[in-house]
Amino acid sequence: MGSAFASALRRIERCPQRSVRCLHAAEAIRALRVEQQAWRGWRDAHCNLMAVSMQGSSGTEIVRADCRSRMTAERIETIEKLGRP
Repeated sequence: MGSAFASALRRIERCPQRSVRCLHAAEAIRALRVEQQAWRGWRDAHCNLMAVSMQGSSGTEIVRADCRSRMTAERIETIEKLGRP
């Protein structure tokens, strides 16, 4: 996910300065960083909750890992759209 996030930041940073769409690029970058940090916390909390159903069994970590993987893939799709026309 790190490379998708870094690519999104670069797309926003390279936005043509005269473009109306890019007037607030610096603010968008700050907001994206804050959002990403909050999203990671939410993903981890959500996946921990999903894993509770398997508490005490070998499936706990499988459920947690599957949840994190699925949510991360969805997040990458979202991030890859950022900064694109």
